[in-house]
Amino acid sequence: MKGIKGFRIHIMEIQGKWKLNQHHPLDRQQRTVRHMKKEERYDSQEIARLMQENIDRRLLKG
Repeated sequence: MKGIKGFRIHIMEIQGKWKLNQHHPLDRQQRTVRHMKKEERYDSQEIARLMQENIDRRLLKG
């Protein structure tokens, strides 16, 4: 395969970002939380909990 070169990248840092649906309407976020709470996987339950905390904080701010 002429013209193809291999290379390596040394990763120095990885940055993550939490979204948790914050730019979606409140009713959509709440539907998502309800759906995820029905899932049996631990990560779905944990994400639903985090999303609910985010919703609660937004509601308290008004």
